[in-house]
Amino acid sequence: MFRLQKVTKSYPGRRGAVHALWEASLTIEQGSFATVTGPSGSGKTTLLLALGGLIRPTSGQVLFHGDDLGALDERRLAEYRNRSVGFILQSFNLIPYLSAYENVMVPMSLARSIATNGDHGRRARALLDRLGLADRMDHLPRELSVGQQQRVAIARALSNDPEVILADEPTGNLDPALAVEILDILRDLNGREGRTVVMVTHSPEAAKAGHQRIHLAAGECAAEDPPSRTIAVPPAGGG
Repeated sequence: MFRLQKVTKSYPGRRGAVHALWEASLTIEQGSFATVTGPSGSGKTTLLLALGGLIRPTSGQVLFHGDDLGALDERRLAEYRNRSVGFILQSFNLIPYLSAYENVMVPMSLARSIATNGDHGRRARALLDRLGLADRMDHLPRELSVGQQQRVAIARALSNDPEVILADEPTGNLDPALAVEILDILRDLNGREGRTVVMVTHSPEAAKAGHQRIHLAAGECAAEDPPSRTIAVPPAGGG
């Protein structure tokens, strides 16, 4: 599904280029659950943004089903983000003045992936009901618990029926019990529905959810047990 070929992402710095990723090469198979670990500044979020088509690499290629994301024009890249990928973020990024139901509706409206607004509404309600939020659909984010906000974010990520879920520290703001709940949802999306999940995490326990473990590190580092993969980045890494 994904193949990275010597991907480097650099940013200008006062003392020269800062490399968030350095010649990263890896493959993520369709239907896998990949976890990405590494110390702060090792490029974990940068990797996720590159997979999501939110940044273009400085050099190298990010291939999705053989298509080079960096070579797509803005229209096709936006279509890829809207239709193929669902994003789950640590900060949830819910729109504060929209209800849970309206937040889930937003990606469908942007992508026009379903024929009518009535279909949009039925799908939004079904997703929220599935995630245990049937009685919270009309609530604003501030009226929801942290765990409920994360479940709204998951429903929104699923709204356009994406092949891939990209999750950046989805359990980072949650207590241990809620973290287990969210991991169970992600496992279910992967195991029962066959969606590819790529999850960035600082948690060693959460990392165990993955079939494939990708470790980003400054300099050379010993790989974890197969099928793990270590990506070396320069000491001046970022992201």
